[in-house]
Amino acid sequence: MKTTKFQNQLKRKDYFFNLFTFLFLTGSGFAQTFIPLPYSSDTYPYYYAASIFDLLVDKDNNGPSSGLKGVEGFRWWHDNDQSTEYMGMSLTWSAYNKANLWVKGDIYSQGNLTVASTNPNGQHDNFKVLVDDYKTQLISYGDENGLNISSDLGNKVYIGDSNDTVLFPGENIGIGIDSPQFKVHANGTIASDYNGIQVKLANNKTKTDGWIGTGSNHGLFIGTNGTGSNMYLDTSDNVYIGGVQPSEINTSKRSSYDLFVHKGILTEDYGIGPKATWADYVFNDTYKLKTLKEIDEFISVNKHLPNIPSQKSISENGYNLHEMNVRLLEKIEELMLYTINQQKELDKIKEDYQGLKNSIRNLEIKRH
Repeated sequence: MKTTKFQNQLKRKDYFFNLFTFLFLTGSGFAQTFIPLPYSSDTYPYYYAASIFDLLVDKDNNGPSSGLKGVEGFRWWHDNDQSTEYMGMSLTWSAYNKANLWVKGDIYSQGNLTVASTNPNGQHDNFKVLVDDYKTQLISYGDENGLNISSDLGNKVYIGDSNDTVLFPGENIGIGIDSPQFKVHANGTIASDYNGIQVKLANNKTKTDGWIGTGSNHGLFIGTNGTGSNMYLDTSDNVYIGGVQPSEINTSKRSSYDLFVHKGILTEDYGIGPKATWADYVFNDTYKLKTLKEIDEFISVNKHLPNIPSQKSISENGYNLHEMNVRLLEKIEELMLYTINQQKELDKIKEDYQGLKNSIRNLEIKRH
């Protein structure tokens, strides 16, 4: 082991400081050294051992040539290999007006650890680490701007791990916002991503309205009571209400409609938007109205009216409300044409009957 020597004779009026230095040196792997303890107040000596240990108490000389420049107060340093091991303490005052502590490894404090900042007005903002038998607390005092935990390089900041339950007992939580107004208040999109299924609470693409949906190619259930499914939105923009599932709907129907409701809809009124088709074609001159005899023959064979779905078809495929309205109106208008034609025939019969009555009356008059 490299032996050490005093480069200047230690002189200090503080006996206990020299005693501490002596005990430290003799307990740090150095050969036992006798340290004189003169009582003098006009010099600030230093001790220096290159690459192994460095203790410097200096005010006049700026330390040894290889030591820390500008040291005016106390320096305690150790560095065997700068790449693997170091610790240090530097207390300066007039030149740098600050105290520094460098440690590579662990810092152990039995009790609370406080880091304080002093501004020119003497007001303190303190950061404390409090540890007891039940919990560990990180507390910031006197900080009107809050406690900031961040990475200067823009790296990730982790709170807890997969084994932890992270609690936020504060009033409001702000994400990307300085003054949260709600329990959870975020400036931007909130997303849940699990097993490749991504659910988002965000704005729409044009940033003009709110939006709730999936960011992945998955449907979205909206329910109550934990497991209920009151509504389901599939990836084809279809909406299923009342627990009905897409698998229960015929594929062709799913491509023809957007809304599927189980049990039914109760409403005071409903409207149907503009449609290009209606049954007024029945009144066109080119429309071929079946005769009642043809209708009778069709009913005898098919057991339903022409152009009206059968019971079997309705039970299997349902029907389109507008299309059914058109067909029912078609039958009403056909009935109106049948009624009009029948009225014309009745009017002709009445006319013929009246003419026959007039002819009979004229014959009777001539006979008399």
